[in-house]
Amino acid sequence: MRECSLASDRATPAETFSSDASALWRDGLITYVAGHASDCGEGRWKAIAWRLDGGLPPCRVDYDGDGFATGIDFDLFVGYFESGAPYADFNGDTFVNGADFDGFVQTFELGR
Repeated sequence: MRECSLASDRATPAETFSSDASALWRDGLITYVAGHASDCGEGRWKAIAWRLDGGLPPCRVDYDGDGFATGIDFDLFVGYFESGAPYADFNGDTFVNGADFDGFVQTFELGR
């Protein structure tokens, strides 16, 4: 039997033993994370989701989530931009336009 301890970061309920994120996506300035957590009381895994309003990931141009700004991220952004997908709303103003493209390119060149 494993010992159950309380989560210290309080991003999950206090009775949570551990949690894993399995999906991450961004819509404008809102970041969403989905995953599952182990419940201390019942010992079962439950689906959980986090919503981070206004928070931006550490590297805004890392569209594939590998921790690096690479050509793959650039290509992903261009694909989103050309299709008008919300993921291309880089400046978070709810419109996909040249300002988003310019902002992405400038930020990409800085590696941020």
